[in-house]
Amino acid sequence: MDWALELVARASVNGTPDEAGFAPWLCDWLRALPPWADAPDQVWTLPVPGDPLGRASVAALLRGRGAR
Repeated sequence: MDWALELVARASVNGTPDEAGFAPWLCDWLRALPPWADAPDQVWTLPVPGDPLGRASVAALLRGRGAR
């Protein structure tokens, strides 16, 4: 629930600079969290090709701890 509240509190109206700024903000936010604090390179953005606003998607890798 805390994650949901944090995410919806951030302005990101479609087609605005706030939307374009959401991905970098989300990357920074995730990198500060315990799963990625020691591996910030496991969170990155993927630019949307040709997007005039410079929007991006966010990807994060959380590795398991099992034998596989």
